[in-house]
Amino acid sequence: MLNYRANGKLLLTSEYAITQGAKGLALPARFGQKIHYLPNLEGNSISWSSLDHDAQEWFRAEISLSLEVLSTSNEKVAKRLLKNLQIVKSHSSLLDKPGSFKTELEFPAEWGLGTSSTFTSLLAQCAQVDPLETLKNAHGGSGYDLACAKADGPITYQLIDNKVKVLNTSIPF
Repeated sequence: MLNYRANGKLLLTSEYAITQGAKGLALPARFGQKIHYLPNLEGNSISWSSLDHDAQEWFRAEISLSLEVLSTSNEKVAKRLLKNLQIVKSHSSLLDKPGSFKTELEFPAEWGLGTSSTFTSLLAQCAQVDPLETLKNAHGGSGYDLACAKADGPITYQLIDNKVKVLNTSIPF
């Protein structure tokens, strides 16, 4: 079984400014998201279940190993999931075998702490790929939130000639 966690994020500067080369200051949040993956030696598909912060299932899907939706509770969410899984499959063998995934959100989605960025980071951790290199295009944005997902404390984040520069920092109070 694989178990991973990613932090939510708080950006103290403008993301648009970061996309234009400015240095941003960001904090990983105490709340985040978890993922659990269990291989299934007897199955023939990928099962997906997503729980909200109250441990209530808000999304589920059954996906073939060729990444086609067999059943789902939400077509729109399933399409976004497939987009991410296709990128993972092109960079990893994680999805070549049947298994079950379960995500657990630690905060209400409407808080804006990063449901998508924590999810993207978790997929990258499972597949053992760099989220900034592999999944950033599917996720969009500057990528600061993906850096926060694995940060242990405050960071500065900057894009210089489309290359990421992340530095651990401290915030004096």
